[in-house]
Amino acid sequence: MMNNKDISALADAVRNTLNGGKHIDPLHLPSAPGSTRAFICLVKILLLIPPAIVPILIYPSLAYSQNARIDNVLISTKPGAVVSFTVIDAFTGDIEEAIKSGITTSFTFRVKLYRKKALWFDKMINDITFQHTVKYDSLKDEYHVTFGERRNERVTTQEMDEMKRMMSTVRHLLIVPGKELERSGTYRVTIKAELDTIDLPFPLNYMLFFVSFWNFETDWFAEDFSL
Repeated sequence: MMNNKDISALADAVRNTLNGGKHIDPLHLPSAPGSTRAFICLVKILLLIPPAIVPILIYPSLAYSQNARIDNVLISTKPGAVVSFTVIDAFTGDIEEAIKSGITTSFTFRVKLYRKKALWFDKMINDITFQHTVKYDSLKDEYHVTFGERRNERVTTQEMDEMKRMMSTVRHLLIVPGKELERSGTYRVTIKAELDTIDLPFPLNYMLFFVSFWNFETDWFAEDFSL
């Protein structure tokens, strides 16, 4: 069993981590048998995570935005079905801190195109899935944003606002070429975004599986257009 000295050391380590205090070496925390050892193991894992992330792990509701939505949707039909849109209110202060701590963050976008059918189910023409991913480089104070729909083109910025704009904005996405669209037809575009906030390294991604509860998704946005 743990003695008072061990409990005090463990409490100090957790408190200092949560408060962003001095560094505590997780390898030198006290050990003990049974369930106490398992608890200490979890604390050691938490101490390996950047301090800014720990409060979000304990209170995951702090991390996600329940108001995120698809907005500013523009659809054109030249040279084909082309769509632009933005995810509004996707970032919270805690998510920004997580990114700043070096945690890889991805937006997964799904865009579908249907041809509407009278008295029958709509016909799906295309279903596109791609990601915007950001990784912060603390040494250079740079955000690296990768665009999946642009063959993984990477753009670098030092401005957080610019990073947020690039992450949440899709411009001139070609859903299908014009030759695949039928004249006098009516079509529906649907759009959805999912936020995968945490990408922890192995083995933390298995040990801290509950961080998946942070992930959220917008409602499906739908808009019709005709040729």
